[in-house]
Amino acid sequence: MNEIDIVLTWVDNQDPKWIEQYHSQLRLQHFIEVSGQLRFESLDSLQYIFRGIETFLPWVRKIHFVTADQLPTWLNQTHPKLNIVSHKQIFPHKKDIPTFNACAIEMCFSNIPDLAEHFIYFNDDMFVLSPLKESRFFENGLPKDFLSLKILNHDGIFSHILHSDMQIINNELTNKTQFFFKNIFNIFNFKYGFFINFRNFLLVPQRAISLFQVYHHPQPLLKSVLIEVENKHLKTLQQTRSSRFKSPTDINQYVFRFFNLLKGNFIPFYPRDTAYVCIKEVIDLEREINQLKPKKNINFVCFNEHPDFNPNNYDVVKKLISDYLDSILPNKSSYEK
Repeated sequence: MNEIDIVLTWVDNQDPKWIEQYHSQLRLQHFIEVSGQLRFESLDSLQYIFRGIETFLPWVRKIHFVTADQLPTWLNQTHPKLNIVSHKQIFPHKKDIPTFNACAIEMCFSNIPDLAEHFIYFNDDMFVLSPLKESRFFENGLPKDFLSLKILNHDGIFSHILHSDMQIINNELTNKTQFFFKNIFNIFNFKYGFFINFRNFLLVPQRAISLFQVYHHPQPLLKSVLIEVENKHLKTLQQTRSSRFKSPTDINQYVFRFFNLLKGNFIPFYPRDTAYVCIKEVIDLEREINQLKPKKNINFVCFNEHPDFNPNNYDVVKKLISDYLDSILPNKSSYEK
């Protein structure tokens, strides 16, 4: 198997310099964030991502840790597999930083120094729980993925960003009949299960593709696809790069995955080894964690806050999540001092 890297993004929203820049840019742009600074709140569990990668994905060549010149105090900065990447290194136009927009950062991934062709994108709320081989993510040099058609409902800023992604995809879709026959076994595949195949059957006749199903877990990607999208749609990418705060007109990293799906450049595979925990109430999180504990077939878990989550509960939530992850990964990794 070819070398495989990991790209991991992180922000420290408790950093006084970051807080000052954040509020300064808000004032300069007369911008009002719906969720404000809470959108950047950390679960304080970053060390468990590094522990999971070292313990369960030992074949990873390098972790590219992308930050705004911020580093956790416990991080072993001299680790041979660690590449600390500043936003200053990857943004083509320095006038676009500081940025407080994850979409803008994602549009610069192709500029990460020494990034391998095959890499997996992690957010800082994604955790590996079990040993995995390279073949869980890539096979024959291609990402393992699934093509599931859906109807896009506009119910918030994220859906508008997905709409922007799909505009690029549908502009690339010059001949849908040709696309269908070229990718028939990627659209209809026994690995997807009955429901996805049936829904694809119903939605394929539509003139345009409304949406490819998304899922919030570690995503295998190809650097060459990022470069191809950038070369073809540089104006759109640059518009997002220059957007300091998340905007409905942005595109995000899903555009790279969607572009690759459109090309049929993947191995059909449906992930049934993931758990997504949406945190709304503490009692719900306790129940979800208790349900996770006996499951042996879950390789990944993502903890994500619900829009209605009460931020006053953060300390309790962080303790519950840390205790759970510590029961699986109690020992420090070599990425920790």
